[in-house]
Amino acid sequence: AQIGNPKLLKEDIPIYVAGWSNDNQPAEEAIFTLVKGEIVSKSQESEDSDALTYNLEFIKPAIKGSPVITNEGHLIGINRQVQADSTKSLALGIPIDKLSSISTVIKSKGVNFFCGKLNDVYTTLASGSIGLIPVIKWTYNKNSFSNKERCIQVSRKFQIFHENGMLKYITYGTLQGLPVLCATSEPGKACDSTNVLFTLAPGTDPKVVLEDLFLVPMLPGSPLRL
Repeated sequence: AQIGNPKLLKEDIPIYVAGWSNDNQPAEEAIFTLVKGEIVSKSQESEDSDALTYNLEFIKPAIKGSPVITNEGHLIGINRQVQADSTKSLALGIPIDKLSSISTVIKSKGVNFFCGKLNDVYTTLASGSIGLIPVIKWTYNKNSFSNKERCIQVSRKFQIFHENGMLKYITYGTLQGLPVLCATSEPGKACDSTNVLFTLAPGTDPKVVLEDLFLVPMLPGSPLRL
């Protein structure tokens, strides 16, 4: 997934809202929905918050909070508020550049990170007022650490960095020749041995992994697989 630039949007361009709609059915029967629409306007709600307004084909309330993407597949915002009639919905979205970190999206205050088993797979989980969100499923055991060990260690790092206010900004870099994702308390700070969240396999593009991590809170049920 690629992050788009909401500032470059123009009115009448096609956009899509994607998410899972279950219509009060059991969770295992949820259906992935992709709803087409178009930008109506970009407005200034306050000094600190812009808004995207768009018309959509009828959208089910269950996918409020879902990602808003362009025709090119770029993430430009989060669907927030819907006013629907029988044919179309007028929706309001938060531009993606207003959501600067994973902690902003999942409202990290009061969140706990821990390792658990989900469908018999060791998984780093986030739990709190956000509900229970699978963050990373540990499925590829290609180094000296088992999936259980990686899950425990990385989950512990998420929790420690969260408690120390270091999940405000997550970035990527290279350490000892390997791609890594790191947690920092301020933008622009480089990765070092003290702030590494986890190390990736050789040849992995850490920028792509970071973008996918950013999407995890917006698409619950779609954790990273590492």
